[in-house]
Amino acid sequence: MGVTVVTSVLFTDLVDSTALAARLGPDGSEQLRRTHFGLLRAVIEATGGTEVKNLGDGLMVAFTSPSRALACATGMQQAIARHNERAKEPLGVRIGLGVGEAIEDDGDYFGDPVVEAARLCAVATGGQIIATHLVRAMAGRHVSHAFLELGELELKGIPVPVAAVEVRWEPSISQGSVPLPPPILAATRDVLVGFIGRASELAELHEIQKRAITEPRLHVALVGGEAGIGKTALIAQVASVAHGTGAVVLFGQCDENLPVPYQPWIAVISYLVQHLGPDCVAGLSPPHRAALARLVPALVDRTGDVERDNTGDADLGRAGHTDADRLVLLYAIDALLEQVATDAPVVVVLDDMHWADAASLHVLRHLVSAARAVPVLLLATYRHTDLGPEHPLTP
Repeated sequence: MGVTVVTSVLFTDLVDSTALAARLGPDGSEQLRRTHFGLLRAVIEATGGTEVKNLGDGLMVAFTSPSRALACATGMQQAIARHNERAKEPLGVRIGLGVGEAIEDDGDYFGDPVVEAARLCAVATGGQIIATHLVRAMAGRHVSHAFLELGELELKGIPVPVAAVEVRWEPSISQGSVPLPPPILAATRDVLVGFIGRASELAELHEIQKRAITEPRLHVALVGGEAGIGKTALIAQVASVAHGTGAVVLFGQCDENLPVPYQPWIAVISYLVQHLGPDCVAGLSPPHRAALARLVPALVDRTGDVERDNTGDADLGRAGHTDADRLVLLYAIDALLEQVATDAPVVVVLDDMHWADAASLHVLRHLVSAARAVPVLLLATYRHTDLGPEHPLTP
């Protein structure tokens, strides 16, 4: 027996799929089909959607909120656009979005929002996203998308006209392959913790995220609270939406049982190196590259032009390195984020900062004081119950 739920529904359809299959033949069309679905599913995973069914030439996807559905729709079109920049066979995808009460039964959904999303997808053109007006209204100020009013549309099988809007999107700047960090992805799947009763906090964080782009400079938001109330889930939602619109999202966490200096920043830089390779430091000065290589030894293997000494990453926070060495490192991290952010907005999530060491907080303080004119947002969580007058985060 089905249950009634409020859900956001997204339908996609590959334009001219029959003609593509006839032109490419069975092997070529199958390869293109796999590419097409691979691009879409990567965005679904990053934005926390649930694939309901494969429709042959498209997908039906369900979301817990219209903001996630919008982030997924624009992310899909941006992923297709990036593919088309280098593909011999360009793809065109049309998308329809609906929201409202639906019947969920055995993993499938039925009801008005499903029918409306399917019909809007059918009337859209390649590269277009059409949503019901209710999607826009329910998303409210939580999204930065622009909308174009389409008026009331007559849709097949629906007795009354449906007020619709076109969701406008811009191609994202290619920044290499930097997927959403796994901890952020895991946190966005928590659909309960962090959102019930958090509408005002979520709206404020989304507004800060938008300002980081419209007013390109470093923006910082600290989210404090007790353990288990959903701090990470809250900022993960903001980071996920930003990633869906083309931002590079990075993640670092402090561990109470692993007191390594610069711990969250090691994770942030390591993730960049893992996915961008030597290009992420290619434009930096040799001293900055050397400082980062001491912090993240993998850079030595990636760049090949950094002399590695016998010190490890932890030694930078201890005896044996001068204040000048540590200052070079601060400027190196600043320069690295600035370089990445010149091509795409950057969101850095720093989790559990109540366990941060003084060295990690020195980096945060330096970044705030430098305040480069680039779109960087730092989102940090901490337990206010764990702070005291002597805690390094308190100042």
